[in-house]
Amino acid sequence: DMTSDWLWPHQCLGIELAQVNRRYNFYYDTRTGKTLMCLRILYDRLKSGKAKRCLVICPTNIIHSWLDDAKQYFPELKVVAFYGDAYKRNQALTQPAHVVLWATEHVAPNIDLLTSLHFHTCIFDESSKIKNYKTKIAEAARKLSLTIPSWYNLSATPAPNGEHEYYTQMLCLDPYVFSPARTHFVAAYFDNVSYSTKFEKLRLKPALRDHFMNIIEDYSLYVDQSVMPTAGKEWHVVTFYLLEETMKLYNQMRANMAAEVEGVVITAEMSAAMRAKLNQIASGFIMDTEARKENEVRRKIGEADTETEIYRLEDRSRITALSNILANESGNKVVIWANYREEFAMLRELLGDRARYIHGGTSIEDKEQFIYAEFKRGTLPYLVCHPLSVGMGINLTEAHVAIYYSLNDSWEAFKQSSERIYGHINTQPHKCKYYILQAVDTVNELIYKNLINKRNASTGFLEHLKGGTHD
Repeated sequence: DMTSDWLWPHQCLGIELAQVNRRYNFYYDTRTGKTLMCLRILYDRLKSGKAKRCLVICPTNIIHSWLDDAKQYFPELKVVAFYGDAYKRNQALTQPAHVVLWATEHVAPNIDLLTSLHFHTCIFDESSKIKNYKTKIAEAARKLSLTIPSWYNLSATPAPNGEHEYYTQMLCLDPYVFSPARTHFVAAYFDNVSYSTKFEKLRLKPALRDHFMNIIEDYSLYVDQSVMPTAGKEWHVVTFYLLEETMKLYNQMRANMAAEVEGVVITAEMSAAMRAKLNQIASGFIMDTEARKENEVRRKIGEADTETEIYRLEDRSRITALSNILANESGNKVVIWANYREEFAMLRELLGDRARYIHGGTSIEDKEQFIYAEFKRGTLPYLVCHPLSVGMGINLTEAHVAIYYSLNDSWEAFKQSSERIYGHINTQPHKCKYYILQAVDTVNELIYKNLINKRNASTGFLEHLKGGTHD
């Protein structure tokens, strides 16, 4: 009997499944209590003698959550964490511990060490990190999984871009479930519908869909957010118009795949680059990619930058729209999501010390200080984040307002970031409000439609370039 005052029925079900399945996927949606459930799984395995030492692999930014939950609910467990330099690694491994938390990004560089330690159980949190079979972490996970008797994958978004992304996750559970040669796996189950043989765009063969998904579901339990009571969500698309001069520049780029700014012609030759350039113009700036490359070469040989990389436009339409929202949400803590460094610079000019800014260059120490000490426990009103820097695992339910200053093409990043402020009604008693800033008649509209319909990034883009409809 797994009933408890602090475990929900779907968590108890997962614990019971782990008792009879040594290797399994728990594809639980965000906020459904994966961490607490898995700590109970580890506790039971240790207490019963089925395991003596356990490993948890998770992104650095959620190690803090694992440590907090372990301390609160399982104080008898000795838990150590490694997510830094070699000294911290050695310190973590030399301490007596039941559970070792290991940052995902430090698995591949230490794979020989990890395989030699003979862990008995592994929890791979956010296993979508190994959805791309080509990455070093995917290769390391497969190698490590062969040395550990019990292995559990956790993810809210296990295969965001297609069923082929289950491949490595499944091989970590059973190295024989699919062919170890990925080319054979693809040939057996998928059609490559890419227009170019140089690229891969896989579509599951319709006749094999049920068969394929039955294989996945034999190893998996899916749980969505309907299992818990919430205060709900509401979405607001906030539209604004770019200045006439900005729209001229935008349409010039859209029509000619090039635009002239301050006498410099900036080109975008590929679809993804074109979407990025149009997105930038809609945000009030444009980046000269060639100038950036030129400056990078100069830095490598010790010379100073000579080229202008960013051209700021005289259009504050987006900033003005944001300011209006913040004025209406005065008194509430707000999470703001942005994608470009220049957007962060613009937001810093607007918000100054009233916000903290988290992006790829933010240190682990600063990130923890900004999130936990200043935003969650302090009085800081605004947190400005890149979706890939704070998008997984971190609880920001002290806020119930999120603003998407801009969007990128990743449905996974969009879903994960939106869930940061959402949760069980006991944790998040307020209805969550989401604002999407959207420049009228721009690629902003197309990106948002693709995201909410979970469509490919290229959907409708050619029509947009031709100035046609993009519904």
